[in-house]
Amino acid sequence: MIKKISNRLSLNSIRSQLIIVILFMILPLIAFLIYSNSYAGVVVRNQVKDSYYNMMTVYMKQIDKDLESVMSYIHNYIALDANFLSMEEASSEERYMNGKILVSNELNKKIMMFEKVDAFFTYSKKRDDFLDVYNDRPSYEDTIKIKAYIASLIDKNLEDKNNQYKQWKSYEIGGNYYLLYIVKSGDMYFGAWMNVAKLMLPIEPIDLGPQGGTLFTTNQGIPMTNKELVEKSNIDLKANTDSTKDDFVVINQQAEMGDFRLVSIIPNNKILEGIPVLQRISLFFLLSLFLVIPIGFIVLRKIILKPVYRLISAMQKVQDNNMDIRMKEYKTSDEFMLLNNSFNSMLSQIEQLKIEVYEEQIEKQKEELQRLQLQMNPHFFMNALNIIFSLAKIRDYNLISEMSLCLIRYFQFIFRDNLTFVKLKDEIEHTKNYLRIQELRYPEKFTFTICAPNSLSDTLVPPLFIQIFAENSIKHAVTLDESVHLSINIDCIECENVSYLKVMIEDTGKGFPVHILEKLKSNQGIENAKGEHIGISNITRRLRLLYQDHASIEFKNNKPNGAVVEMMLPLNPEITQGGMCYVPIANR
Repeated sequence: MIKKISNRLSLNSIRSQLIIVILFMILPLIAFLIYSNSYAGVVVRNQVKDSYYNMMTVYMKQIDKDLESVMSYIHNYIALDANFLSMEEASSEERYMNGKILVSNELNKKIMMFEKVDAFFTYSKKRDDFLDVYNDRPSYEDTIKIKAYIASLIDKNLEDKNNQYKQWKSYEIGGNYYLLYIVKSGDMYFGAWMNVAKLMLPIEPIDLGPQGGTLFTTNQGIPMTNKELVEKSNIDLKANTDSTKDDFVVINQQAEMGDFRLVSIIPNNKILEGIPVLQRISLFFLLSLFLVIPIGFIVLRKIILKPVYRLISAMQKVQDNNMDIRMKEYKTSDEFMLLNNSFNSMLSQIEQLKIEVYEEQIEKQKEELQRLQLQMNPHFFMNALNIIFSLAKIRDYNLISEMSLCLIRYFQFIFRDNLTFVKLKDEIEHTKNYLRIQELRYPEKFTFTICAPNSLSDTLVPPLFIQIFAENSIKHAVTLDESVHLSINIDCIECENVSYLKVMIEDTGKGFPVHILEKLKSNQGIENAKGEHIGISNITRRLRLLYQDHASIEFKNNKPNGAVVEMMLPLNPEITQGGMCYVPIANR
């Protein structure tokens, strides 16, 4: 029986002995470090603060210089460029388009000179027409949002006779902050925008420690970058002045060319590092360690290292598959006695677990074999061959060729390596092959449509997760009496900043029987001895294994008839947490 360690601090415990040794080694040094750091902090704090202030000033002047050069270029271009003037004064669409092409070519050459600028643009209010050239094109969605925001911004300022910015303005667009500079000339607007995050690139090498950092804010103190730093340090940035808190020094630099600030949050421990006094203290600390460590090592070797070496030696024998090894009892600290007893107990349990694991592996192999057998549906294969035979009798070689090709592709997909995920386009193509075979089997009684945007073609999805439900509709909805249509609609939706793949599978059959629908909604197993519905149960378990509780599946009936299966899968299979709107499969 394993001996329990008393809650009372025993002098024989490794905890007590280590505390005594460590205190003996470091207490004198700690006392001296406290005194030295206090003295050094008062002396060097202001000097280091001034050094960082001067550094931030240099960075802000460089940023202002870059912004001013872009502003000068925009004004000069409007005033002097004949192509822009031809666009502005164009009396016909042809002249406007010719001017637009020339301006586009010119801006594409010039924009590379301004690395921080994301885009130059012109906007004709009369024609509601944008011309934009990019250094670094954002995503299509972000581009649409930025253009729409600029157009609405221009609409709001149309009555302003001085409708041009005197400086760069900061705006939040689609969760990101951008600097905009726009100048009006007649009916035309010419401007530029840049992502504020780009301005951080030359500042990122500055090391202000893990708790400090640099960020840009609006004049109202709203962080535009590095928001996590503000939340972590809990500092109010509304005041446009330098300040000193208990743990941080805050340095503000106001931009001359824009309505934003450069703010540096410097932790005190960063200010006080690297000073000469601390260097001397460190040297003294090292010299002291040379005297104290040998003594401490001798003590620690007896208390810790010898028991650890014994344990390591036993573990190495276990690694060599010697499961008969056991730790012998000897006098040592309470903790190591407990560890030795636990080690011996663990080895005994491992021997028992090995037997259980072998048995479980055998069962898994049986289940895998059964699953592979279920994948190869003999009825489907026989029906497909019967169709080919019937087509051969009427000598419809085109349909025979199509049927054979669909069947080949179907089995190529089925017998491929057991991948966890496949591309959506491959899953759709496999489902089309299967449904085309069924369409030939039930001519004029079964039709289908599959709709999915091309942008989702390379999205990774579990294999057979669509075909299983399509197959279920064929089995239970399609007859020779009434026509049935199967529709599969796939789209991407956003829910609380999380992207989901939405899959709707609907048929016009009789729908799910009431008792089956109740079992599906309650997530009860419904497969019977013949294997019916086993595909639905398997795909439900697979989705739970792959996505935990972040995927959902819903079964229902359409009115007046028809079965509906709706699935919601996160586009990122590795997603594990977050505020997501889903209904866990386990609660269906």
